[in-house]
Amino acid sequence: MRRLRVVVLSLVLASVGASCYKFIGFPSYGKPIVIAVVIQTEKGNCITHTSPEWQPVRRGETFKWHIVAEDTCAKPPDVTFQFEKSDAVKVTDIKDNPRQKQGEAIGVCGRYKYKVLIKNKVVEDPEIEIWP
Repeated sequence: MRRLRVVVLSLVLASVGASCYKFIGFPSYGKPIVIAVVIQTEKGNCITHTSPEWQPVRRGETFKWHIVAEDTCAKPPDVTFQFEKSDAVKVTDIKDNPRQKQGEAIGVCGRYKYKVLIKNKVVEDPEIEIWP
């Protein structure tokens, strides 16, 4: 009887463990990945929030940054992204929408910090993690 409980408990834990990727934010294949960059005025200062601050992506996958900014702080063309390793992610502008930029994970697996710049001034440093 005790052996049966151990087997059942092991199966339950294995099935929960196999689906854990859903709990840490991995999108399913084919679903778009969106990272929001919110720039707002707070007590006279411009505050930036990137959500999520850590985003896992699969190698070869594309994702988008949506820039939501109050005009008093920055206009979307003033917002750029700079990776410490330039061969990690390819960043391109979306011509139809200046409030979006697109990235493609082209680097080897690992965590890559990047900088969010407004008018060439660093305001935040979130991370992208590239998975196989």
